[in-house]
Amino acid sequence: MSEFSTFEYASGGDPRQRLDVFVPEPAGDLRTAVLVLHGGAFRHGDRTDVHARCRALSARGFTAIAVGYRLLDSAAWPAQLDDARTALRWTHEHADELGVDIGRIAVQGHSAGAQLALLVAGTTSNGEDEVGGDATHFPAPAAVVAYYPPSEMSLTPGPEALPAKHLLGPDTTAEVAAQASPINHIDEHFPPTVLVHGAVDRFMPRVHSLRLYDALASAQVVGELHLIAGQDHEFDMTPRYADGSTQLVVDFLRAQVVEPDRVTKEVAEANPFVSMPPPGAGPAAG
Repeated sequence: MSEFSTFEYASGGDPRQRLDVFVPEPAGDLRTAVLVLHGGAFRHGDRTDVHARCRALSARGFTAIAVGYRLLDSAAWPAQLDDARTALRWTHEHADELGVDIGRIAVQGHSAGAQLALLVAGTTSNGEDEVGGDATHFPAPAAVVAYYPPSEMSLTPGPEALPAKHLLGPDTTAEVAAQASPINHIDEHFPPTVLVHGAVDRFMPRVHSLRLYDALASAQVVGELHLIAGQDHEFDMTPRYADGSTQLVVDFLRAQVVEPDRVTKEVAEANPFVSMPPPGAGPAAG
């Protein structure tokens, strides 16, 4: 028997529009799904690239779903975003069959996949159902996990923005580039988000996650930022860093999606500073 089950999430028969579902052991099942989107600059890679990440999540009680999507060699942008959104809708529609609570479906992405994860969350939570050419409403993910994500696409790229033409084509406009930029979709409705980034990433500088974290904080969205010292792009392919970063993500998802009330109670009971007023808020001295 295979360790995962494969399904087509879209009609049309494109082999990339499939997903692999890794089911946890019943005793530890958290009834929580995580869709995992691979990287590859939208030109390379497939869903098997994230199988190891899915196994790690499944071993910790999550229903992990490796999502394939069309690449630029066969479908122009925003087909990739369409596919990610369709995979999320498929998961919602099949939540009962998967044994998943419909309110506990998160999205995780790596590099280009992180851009998709953030855009899926931003466009659904903001009600921008036309983004990606898909006008059907469906719920936003309960949380986002973004490993070394890009924050912005630009016609005039620099350290804080990627060249939009590589993804969007030579005739793209500033408006389309802005729409494909995750940082422009973060507002108070954005779901809880954890960002994980190598501190010396040469391919996606850490400033992208720093900017995204600042945007989350400004919008008063629950967010975490983890910079992994001395590590480059795709650092989590190394077993020791895979285990550590996966645990960071699991702790975040348990706190924000799986058992938030229990975690809040635990913090209130264990941390004496939670009940104290902030500095300067007490009675004036004198």
